[in-house]
Amino acid sequence: MKLFLIYATLGWILEIIFISYGKKKIINTHFLFLPFCPMYGIAGLLIHHITNYQDNIFIIFILSIIISIIIEYTTSYLMEKIYHHKWWDYKRKKYNLKGRICLINTIEFGILGITVKYLNPIFTSLTIPNGIITIVTILFIIDLIISTIYTYIITNNHKYNKNFLTKKINYKLNNIP
Repeated sequence: MKLFLIYATLGWILEIIFISYGKKKIINTHFLFLPFCPMYGIAGLLIHHITNYQDNIFIIFILSIIISIIIEYTTSYLMEKIYHHKWWDYKRKKYNLKGRICLINTIEFGILGITVKYLNPIFTSLTIPNGIITIVTILFIIDLIISTIYTYIITNNHKYNKNFLTKKINYKLNNIP
């Protein structure tokens, strides 16, 4: 769980930096309220396991691309079907597939996969007390549950009354790049 949380947090930071740089202001359009992007956590774990068995940088690059395509496309598709909203749209970028994935981001994920190979020894050697990992994991799960319920309610608001989180979620939905 430690590596998942590390990669989910680092992914969140990277996305905040890239999105904010492009928009010239700090923007957080992520699904969760806490600083986690689960797609990066899952991808980081999968790539971590690949790099344990693979030393060829080119193969790591290609496998990282394949992993990122599957995770990003599937996540985009499912979130759009569940919440009736696109959380990201690459239609303005060249070589995209239904706006869910695009070539440049896929190549960047391949490069990140190679980076994971060299960061793994650092992250696996980090000593984080089990109590802290447990607390952060519980907070992550609570955030996932709350974000899922409230985002579903807000994006399907014709069925439900709006609540105190409406402003925050609508802000996030309206500021998607």
